[in-house]
This record gives sequence, structure tokens and C-alpha cells, in this order.
Amino acid sequence: MCDEAVIAGKAQTKGAVRLREIAHLLGEREDFFFDQPMGGAEYSDAFELLQLCRGMKSAADRQKLLNFAQTLAVGRK
Repeated sequence: MCDEAVIAGKAQTKGAVRLREIAHLLGEREDFFFDQPMGGAEYSDAFELLQLCRGMKSAADRQKLLNFAQTLAVGRK
């Protein structure tokens, strides 16, 4: 029999680790997601983009999306 509290704690720890990894990849502080109020449009857009990318079955399509995003980001610098 599994202890649900232990499972929930492990899931939260794993989620926190993932958020820290994402913050690092974005060049932000480790506590970036923890210090910010959640629910802003910026987070919603990023979450939607991640969901869309995750839903793509084709690696070629994911690469196209990445290339497109990189092209837009370079144009903004």
C-alpha cells in the first residue's frame, strides 16, 4: 500500500526540480517561478506554447516551431 502523502511530496519535488531547470534554461534565477505571482498572460502564453509543442507528434514539426520562435526572438534583439 502506498502512502499518498509520500507520493504527493515526491511529485511536488520533481515539479520543483523541473521548474528550476526551466528557469536555468531561460537564464533566470532558480527561484524565478517561486517568487513571481502566477497567472499572468506571459505564463499563460508560455504554457500554451509548451502544450502545443508537446502535442506535436512529428520531430520535424517541433523543429519548425523552434526555428520560427528563434527567428522571431533574433528579430527582437
